[in-house]
Amino acid sequence: MAYAFAERWERGGHRVLYHRGLHAPPAGDVAIAHVDLTVVPEAYRALQARYPRVVNGAVADISKRRYSDCVLARGTPWNGPVIVKTDANYSGQVENSLRRLATEAGRATDIPVGPVMTRYPIYQSAADVPGKIWDMPGINVEKLVPEQDERGFYLRVWTFFGSRERTSRYLSHEVVIKSSSYIEREVVVVPDEMRELRARLGFDYGKFDYVRHDGRFYLLDANRTPAAPAQFVSSPDVVASLDQLAAGIDGFLSTSE
Repeated sequence: MAYAFAERWERGGHRVLYHRGLHAPPAGDVAIAHVDLTVVPEAYRALQARYPRVVNGAVADISKRRYSDCVLARGTPWNGPVIVKTDANYSGQVENSLRRLATEAGRATDIPVGPVMTRYPIYQSAADVPGKIWDMPGINVEKLVPEQDERGFYLRVWTFFGSRERTSRYLSHEVVIKSSSYIEREVVVVPDEMRELRARLGFDYGKFDYVRHDGRFYLLDANRTPAAPAQFVSSPDVVASLDQLAAGIDGFLSTSE
């Protein structure tokens, strides 16, 4: 999504530079800490001191255990179904791919070894979860807290950049909702609980997936490098959304002067 924003910033007259690696980064008014890993390596965090303002500079770790109220410890009382996920973002797949590429190239890497999942197993109770899963590092057993009614299941998605935002509630027939499985979208109000959590976690830019279950809100996923799904980017609604989200950079530029 950040690449879609950059195209708009350049059309607006801003100079946008892309920098990869740990060698000296170029000067700029604002830097975006855009490392697609669950935990940003310390060496990359050290580069942030070169800039007057860093978007997402305070968000170094988005491990689910840092923010989720759904993660269960073995023996924690919970009467409902559970779902098994990685503690790492995006099922651990990004870390695994980058670590593999580094290894194949004969290069050192500080990305820790962790589990990778292609699906999220669901069990009817915590007692049904095999013991080896509870003991597996990097794997979480979480409460399954669906938002649902007679029509199906819902996922609320809040995408934001500075003061600009897009808010949605998606309807699906599947309990685990992906961008390819929703059948309807509506605009919803972001609850104060999510805004307070965003402030506490230090997010300037990102996407929160959350639900309302039994009268309270649960954050399911916090992502600092959200994607713009390819099948949606030609939609007039999504184009308009990207336009207004990209304008969120203005608040960071004004405070850097």
